[in-house]
Amino acid sequence: MTRKIRRIILWFFVALFFVSSAIIVFLAQGLRFDFRSFNITRTGGIYIVTSVPDAKIYINDAYAQATGGLIKYGRLVENLLPRNYDVFVYKEGFYPWNKTIAVKAGEVVEIKNVVLFPIDLKIEKVAQADVKSLIKQFPKPATSTDGFRIKKAVLELLDANNDKWLPVANNVKYMALSPNGGNMLFATASGGAPPPAMAGENEIKVYSVANKKSETVLSAGETIRYIAWLADSSYFITVAGSDLIITELDALGSKRNSIRLFFNIASPLNYDADDDIFYFSRDSALYKTHLYTQ
Repeated sequence: MTRKIRRIILWFFVALFFVSSAIIVFLAQGLRFDFRSFNITRTGGIYIVTSVPDAKIYINDAYAQATGGLIKYGRLVENLLPRNYDVFVYKEGFYPWNKTIAVKAGEVVEIKNVVLFPIDLKIEKVAQADVKSLIKQFPKPATSTDGFRIKKAVLELLDANNDKWLPVANNVKYMALSPNGGNMLFATASGGAPPPAMAGENEIKVYSVANKKSETVLSAGETIRYIAWLADSSYFITVAGSDLIITELDALGSKRNSIRLFFNIASPLNYDADDDIFYFSRDSALYKTHLYTQ
């Protein structure tokens, strides 16, 4: 081998070293070439925490990773170019979760409250006899709590000086303050004073304590008979007609995930958020089920 050829080989490997180093630095800094815009841009990511381990994450229908961990089941999907992504989270035996997530350059979108609910809930009969006396032990729907009250079908808020009640919404029968105190959930009916069973609009709305604004979060389509929060304040439950609806509060990506369970509920009784136990009656018997901690 001549000296000239050896020099060519040497300079080839030197050039390869510098090019490889530049690519490594390029990628390490989160930079990628975007063929849509033909620009070099910084990438972003999506960090997802799920309620169950080994939940599979799909990005634009392509499998990315599965969630894992000892206490929190999370996973970071990195090196995503700035754009919208269809995110789908799935585990066998659970209802899937999906949203369109906008990723920005150099930022990580954190989604820390993806609760996957079991498809087959384990329903346990608590009692068959003397159900009426057991029902009386459950608390009645709240009409006042922590600066809120329902008076003559009007939801009112106590002002900052604690000396005046301010109207928030009319035609309200049920209310439920989130465990973190940040949002007041309430059910409305159209027309005048609500009838014994909610009718009309059959909407669930939420009032933000911080923003002092209300928005509709669910149109149930049937008579609303019960509302309550899950313990993390990220989901709420509604009994509409004889069905149980579980709805996500966060509207990230202009969508709230919601599932409807056909329980044939005769009477919604109580939801114990601390222990995740929903009590209800049907067929003259008392039942209970866990909604997500099976």
